[in-house]
Amino acid sequence: MLPALRERQHSVVRRSDQTGPVHRVLPHPVRLDDGIRHLPSRELTRTRLAALVGAVRHEHLAMQPERAYEAASARSAVPMDRTLLGRGVRMRVLGALPADAEDPLLAHGRQADEPRPEYRQTAETPTKLIVMDRRTAFLPVSPDNLDHGYLEITHEAVIAALIALFERRWEAALIRQELPVPRTSLTERERDLMRLLALGHTDASAAQAMRLSQRTVSNTLRHLMDRLGVDNRFQLGLAIGAQGLIDPPGVGPATAVEETR
Repeated sequence: MLPALRERQHSVVRRSDQTGPVHRVLPHPVRLDDGIRHLPSRELTRTRLAALVGAVRHEHLAMQPERAYEAASARSAVPMDRTLLGRGVRMRVLGALPADAEDPLLAHGRQADEPRPEYRQTAETPTKLIVMDRRTAFLPVSPDNLDHGYLEITHEAVIAALIALFERRWEAALIRQELPVPRTSLTERERDLMRLLALGHTDASAAQAMRLSQRTVSNTLRHLMDRLGVDNRFQLGLAIGAQGLIDPPGVGPATAVEETR
């Protein structure tokens, strides 16, 4: 599917080159076929994106291979991001800029304290890409010359292939950029509790073995998750295992706790 789309992009470029100024003055998109049409300029593409923003409700994906953002595009991105994030849309951006670099949109109207999309750096971004609610995608006709405009794609199979490409790159970026969990230490109670849970205990049976209330067990786990910056018990177990904060199940003081039941 992607090779066929690439060939179609090339055919659009060839047609643009042949018609010259015609494409630069067209006031409307050029319909191709199979759920793909040509937006023959960056300005028209920005106008189309702004029109679609009002309909996005769930997700906005983007790949940004540029290391320097074009000023007009950056200025239009700030209010779009603000609108989507304010509506609760999840925005994910893959880009070439370092993940710890200053937000480039701060120079174009974004405030330092306002929400911004999730961002991950990727060593290789194959193309510029925008996908809205997994229903509409935008690809540059020519990655080397954005003045040729963009393809607006609603073809389901093509969109599915583009989303799969994004998700593969997103996961690869996660592996490369994963931050170490904060180092911490456990109290004796926390170590005993985590050992019991590793042995398969429920909150109730762990509370009984440790002669604690179930509420105390729940609060202890919540405090641990907050300290380690994780959201659920599965992530908590991974974080504690990664830091070697407890002995393997069946080894150490938890065995003694178990035997007191």
